[in-house]
Amino acid sequence: MTEIKTTLLTDTEPDLRIGFRSHRLQINDPYFKKEIDFVKAVNDEIKKDPQFLAQLVGKEGHKNYLNENDERVALSIIQWLGTPVGQIFLEKVSRM
Repeated sequence: MTEIKTTLLTDTEPDLRIGFRSHRLQINDPYFKKEIDFVKAVNDEIKKDPQFLAQLVGKEGHKNYLNENDERVALSIIQWLGTPVGQIFLEKVSRM
């Protein structure tokens, strides 16, 4: 039996900022594609505006606007929106 190697997004793009669930960012598994899309999208926003996450959680303008834990929580929530449950949540909200 051939073992399939799991390649994580962090293996190919180690500079990405990610939340607590990096093990779910498996680039060779279509189940995780939306999560990867959300992680890439938020990283694109952070590159454009380094205070993007701080604005998201209401801490913009503070000297040290986010500690590492705050950042990882925000990134985890954004990644969660790409999960099947997160997608159901977004769909529900879009119908309101």
